[in-house]
Amino acid sequence: GELSDVDRHRMSRTGMLPLSEDQGLALFDAAAQLDTPTPILARLDLAAMRDAGFAPALLAGLTSPRRKAASEAAAGLRARLAETPESERFGVLVEVVRGQVAATLGHRNANAIEADRAFNELGFDSITAIEFRNALKTATGLRLPATLVFDYPSPTALAAYLHEELTDHHSSDQPADLPENDIRRALQSIPLARLRDAGLLDALMKLAQGQESHGETEQSITEESIDDLDIDGLIDMAYNNSSED
Repeated sequence: GELSDVDRHRMSRTGMLPLSEDQGLALFDAAAQLDTPTPILARLDLAAMRDAGFAPALLAGLTSPRRKAASEAAAGLRARLAETPESERFGVLVEVVRGQVAATLGHRNANAIEADRAFNELGFDSITAIEFRNALKTATGLRLPATLVFDYPSPTALAAYLHEELTDHHSSDQPADLPENDIRRALQSIPLARLRDAGLLDALMKLAQGQESHGETEQSITEESIDDLDIDGLIDMAYNNSSED
């Protein structure tokens, strides 16, 4: 009798339907006639419970989450982020978080959720925090801690964390820069014959030839003369030339 409309809506969405006084008394009378020590008096919407993707451990045997639907939801979000410009991805994730907050707390839409307001100020308790974590886990496909709303205490902070987890920091056409020493060590471990077979020797030769052209002599470097060098000498010539360019 003391539940708000938001509380009733949230309960119904998870498959636990409220009981009227008449229904509760009728179930109590029926339970008293059973030779069962621990009956549970409840109205369950198993379809809603399955759609929510979460059931209390005591009721888990009655239904199973829609794992396929959950994986499709996560794949859909990742595809959406991949198609969204990098500068707009954080905003998308803020709206995803706000939408899940609104659904968990029983609001009609995400407009009621302030992105920078703390979760505890928005009305979260221990139960709604777990429900929210489970819903967001389904939406993102990420393994999220039970302490999610405490670790990232606002929708904005949580969206920033999800942005780190769901988006790549380097696009496929913009590889991360490697330190010069790492490149040197990698090249030094490769025999000249393998560099030639891989087509990399020509690139190093061109760099080395460019270095020679800046010097006092105009003599070009041939592949045969390259073979007389050790790999360190060739790399030094190539790097020195690229540095001057």
